Amino acid sequence: GRAGPAAVSFSAFKRYYGEEAWTWELTALAKARAVAGDPALAARVETAIDAVLAAPRDAGALARDIDAMRARLTAAKPGAGLWDVKYGPGGLTDVEFVVQYAQLRAGRRFDWRTAGEIGDPTTDFNELLSANDLLERVLSVARAATGGVVDAERAGLALQRRISEACDANSLEDAREAVARARRTVVGAYEATIGAAARGTVDPLTNDPA
Repeated sequence: GRAGPAAVSFSAFKRYYGEEAWTWELTALAKARAVAGDPALAARVETAIDAVLAAPRDAGALARDIDAMRARLTAAKPGAGLWDVKYGPGGLTDVEFVVQYAQLRAGRRFDWRTAGEIGDPTTDFNELLSANDLLERVLSVARAATGGVVDAERAGLALQRRISEACDANSLEDAREAVARARRTVVGAYEATIGAAARGTVDPLTNDPA
């Protein structure tokens, strides 16, 4: 961050993430990987991260924290409609929330693209993966063409064809429905996991009261 130090000691890193870190910092930590530096230090850091993520957590409290983060993010970046596939309900940010919640509940980092690894009975990770891949393809086309969010209905014919191809669709209308369907899948996964636990129904990973 802007106010944080450029580097911290290993002991301070372990202490902060083990005792003081906020939930949003833990969700970010779930994505952390050592990518360079001394191999021995990298191994120690990886072990420390795994230990933090493995700590037991209250499913309801964790879900409520993430749900509150989502609400703040939505207020700040509500999304610019269906084709803004990153923000808004069912966007790629919601996919990240679902995966990070699953990792913190499972107590370990994992490659969520190997669907079903965590044994979550409420979420079809194959469907979530398919939805994520489609939204990422649309995002890539939009950024390559405009540098931001694409307004597909107002785009030129060549770009409309490219968007349709990214959605494995024969027309822009079919592409629109494919994106809408993908976003509904993501919203369903969010509500079945984070939403259910945040609202005090069940812990989706154990089926116990949240």
